[in-house]
Amino acid sequence: MPVHPRYRLIEPAKLPPNFLGKRYLTLSHRWGTDQNPQYVTSTANIAQRLSTGIDRRELPLTFKDAIDGAARLQISFLWIDSLCIIQGKDGDCATELTMMADIYTNSFLNISATSASGPENGLTSSFEMHPRILHTAWSHAAGQSQRVVDLAFWRERVTEAEINFRGWVMQERALAARVLHFTFDQLAWECCEEAAAEEFPGGIPRELLGASARFKLTTNLFPSTEPTASMENSPMTYEGFHRIWRTLIEEYGPMELTHSADKLPAISGLARAVQSQIGDEYLAGLWKKTLISDLLWSVPKTDRRIRGTTQAGMYDKRWDSSKRASVYRAPSWSWASVDGNIESYVHLELSDKPASIDGGTVTSRALARILDATIVLTNPDDAFGRVSNGSIRIYGQMHRVAIDQLTSVTPVTVMRATGEIVADCIDEPVPWSIYDEAYFLPLALLEQRFNTLPARLTEVVTRTRDIAEGQLKTYRDKEVQRIERNESKRTTWAADIERCEDDLAAIDAGEYFDKAPGLLLCPTEDRTAFKRFGFYDMDSSALRRLLKRTAANNFFLDEYAANQNVLKPDDASTWGNVITGVFEIV
Repeated sequence: MPVHPRYRLIEPAKLPPNFLGKRYLTLSHRWGTDQNPQYVTSTANIAQRLSTGIDRRELPLTFKDAIDGAARLQISFLWIDSLCIIQGKDGDCATELTMMADIYTNSFLNISATSASGPENGLTSSFEMHPRILHTAWSHAAGQSQRVVDLAFWRERVTEAEINFRGWVMQERALAARVLHFTFDQLAWECCEEAAAEEFPGGIPRELLGASARFKLTTNLFPSTEPTASMENSPMTYEGFHRIWRTLIEEYGPMELTHSADKLPAISGLARAVQSQIGDEYLAGLWKKTLISDLLWSVPKTDRRIRGTTQAGMYDKRWDSSKRASVYRAPSWSWASVDGNIESYVHLELSDKPASIDGGTVTSRALARILDATIVLTNPDDAFGRVSNGSIRIYGQMHRVAIDQLTSVTPVTVMRATGEIVADCIDEPVPWSIYDEAYFLPLALLEQRFNTLPARLTEVVTRTRDIAEGQLKTYRDKEVQRIERNESKRTTWAADIERCEDDLAAIDAGEYFDKAPGLLLCPTEDRTAFKRFGFYDMDSSALRRLLKRTAANNFFLDEYAANQNVLKPDDASTWGNVITGVFEIV
């Protein structure tokens, strides 16, 4: 009888130090919907797999192909998550999760089953490579041969592959130094310096890559040059790693997870790697040192497209979705509470010192102060894993703005206090009764001052002034006509006149490009605290109207008194339109 190969699990902790070194491979794959018990390691079979190993016939095609690939590279060890982590409620997932950063960072190569929809599909492609050559008869290029290339080459093969919309896979791809993608028609290579493929062995031309294809380059957490000072003492280095983190969470936002509760665990390896570089405290996806900036994330329209292959052939599907998790997994102020695209705000120094920009300066200062930030971990030994609760206490000035829905041709969601449309600013729908108690809490002020206005902004200002002046004349004429007709019915002309006047005043004062980003808040269901339901980047004109309509007094951060009580929603509702104090956001 033929002898079938067997592959044995090993325990590195029982081996000599550095026994594996970096001479092992890892595999990224989709588990599939119907998981065969033989494809995973459990407490029931771990003993046998450590002693006599796994019969090759028990493994799916993807695993066999990965093993064969490792053998051809003369590498004796392969790490596959479903085999090397004991699955089930009695497994060791919690322990292994704390090691994800080390496992993928130290691997020699990560093999990605990029076009396979499940473990049975394998790594090999059913396509053959054929050069796409066009023989021209053009008068200026008669008899020449032209190579036809696909401008969506990388996007179709890698970026939009279904596996790269899986939450767990993104951190595997980011942490590994090198990734070999088995796409639907050829191999593709990805590292921190280059992207290549069988069709482009010397590197893929930049015009065929696009921004998304520079994923490894823009998310490199392990630069080859060691810094001369510690990360904590080097603002530029800290900002660089923080920028990488913002890029990562924007990529991660729309990723799919089989279990919604894995939102933070599935990126915990990346968080651990970033924390090892910057030495900051991690707070459910945000960082303590830059918490004001980190709170200013938003949820733009989510549009996803994925492609892949099954044994039945290729498939392509799109959908549009954005929602807050139905089961608690993060505080409302954390992006991890939302499924959908995430957009980070620019890094804010908040130093109140001018920084040079094209044609002028930008100054950012805080309009709120974080007094305390608390996270309750599900596993106290894993600071990067699941959380069961979290809150921040913040001192600032909230403005009651209320949210209304106006119906014209289509429903429009507007901020009652300023008339601004805020539909794209809302993370999730909440009951309209709560919208009536909507508050805006500005967190920062960005002031841009220009000695010479750049051409691109000059055009914006000119167009805005022309529109505002034209509309102002129209609205004033309509208001005069209303008065002449002795109409007492309230119209919108007065509000429109005010908006145009504020736009022109901001332009004349050189403040048109100022911004006051902040959070949209409403009471929690039990009215013991506030929760975030949106983000708003208020412009200078809207801010002028808000301050006038709410009759807000000047607000100074240094006036904070340490013995102030935390204001609850019922307390705040008695204060009117402007509330200055300490608030808890959960």
